Amino acid sequence: MTENSDTATAFAPVQAVAASLLEIPGTPRLIVGFSGGLDSHVLLHSLLASLPKSQFGRVLAVHVNHAQHVESPQWVNHCQRVCDDLQIFFQSQSIAQDDRFDRVKSKQGLESALRDARYRVFEQLMRDSDVLLLGHHADDQAELLLMRAIRGSGPDGLAGMAVRRKFCDGLLLRPLLACNRDELSAYAILHQLYYINDPSNENLKFDRNFVRHKVLPLLRERWPSATQTLTRTAANCQTTAELQTALAAIDLENLSSNPAQGGKLDIALLRDMSEARRNNALREWIRRQCLPMPSRQLLDSVERELLNSAATTGAVNGSSYDLRRYREHLYLLEKPQQHGSAFCHTWPASQEELVISEIDCTLTRQQLSERGLRIPPGALVQVRSRAGGERIALHLHSVTGVQTSGISHKSIKKLFQEAGVPPWERIRYPLIYINGEIAAVYGLAVSALYL
Repeated sequence: MTENSDTATAFAPVQAVAASLLEIPGTPRLIVGFSGGLDSHVLLHSLLASLPKSQFGRVLAVHVNHAQHVESPQWVNHCQRVCDDLQIFFQSQSIAQDDRFDRVKSKQGLESALRDARYRVFEQLMRDSDVLLLGHHADDQAELLLMRAIRGSGPDGLAGMAVRRKFCDGLLLRPLLACNRDELSAYAILHQLYYINDPSNENLKFDRNFVRHKVLPLLRERWPSATQTLTRTAANCQTTAELQTALAAIDLENLSSNPAQGGKLDIALLRDMSEARRNNALREWIRRQCLPMPSRQLLDSVERELLNSAATTGAVNGSSYDLRRYREHLYLLEKPQQHGSAFCHTWPASQEELVISEIDCTLTRQQLSERGLRIPPGALVQVRSRAGGERIALHLHSVTGVQTSGISHKSIKKLFQEAGVPPWERIRYPLIYINGEIAAVYGLAVSALYL
């Protein structure tokens, strides 16, 4: 390699970062994920090289301390010194390894648990319009694609990491994704950057390290351009994934009663779709609820046990959510299913509002009045959850559609069935009692005796 080509290689990172900055509107705060290693140090240094000194105040370097190594405190100090020398803001945040961390670690492994914890730190720091910059590069993308291919991922997974995507109320950028590790190393040598070498990056028990140190070098030995080819494959899969997402959005508009809120899906319409298109829509439906992508096995179970079953009720259990059928609709329920717990509250006459924390609901006397409920002066009002077996007095015309002055008592269960309310949602309908007698099922019916 000639001296000129060495120089061009060394300048690749700063050119990539400068190009990314041109795509950012305005002058938002720039949060840099700063581990102190090669990738993040080159990112931070090349970012500052692309900004006028007067804008260094926009930059915040954030070090996430995993506390997994005996030298972790020294790494924090190193990052602090680097930022002090560069005259930029620095913040260190330790990961709280709570029960949630332990659960993720046990299910997904240490690598995934630490990554998820890092992103939670960044989420807590993000404000409107902030931009989070991470130091992932082309070799990282190639490694990720290989690991996901081995796991049988579809286009979504094989698309790898996006150069740019929405993150919280701001933006996430990976400016170095087109640069390889050699280019980052050349930049570090040119600018005499001193960076941390985490010994865990050499531990081959971690899948990524095995791919990095064993698999990719072997591929490059046979095909020198393997990294570039794999990153191009990821870009092609990204295009395919975007088209699939666009198609799924169209399908969900037809399938769902309220696609923006998740809604419920029409089983008859799902059944009429091709398997590929139906599974594409289901994946997008689940993704919109920020839940893990379903396995092929789970989707096959949904088709067999919920869509093509003669039963009008049923459930398929995933690791963190359930898919349920009630009559002719499919529902998605996250675990634990926070639909509420049993409750019984007395509502004093002097109190305009009643907070029902068990179902995250607030009732007002104005709401009851607007729904036609008449509360006699001095009456004892209680609000309870359904226990089973309750009945409510209704005018006959509200039951049969024929005008009559008679009254009929109907079971609350029958009311829910007629309204198509799924069993797991029925606890969210408070029962209003007046002097010990059911006067209303809030949002569903008012007793003929209290109209």
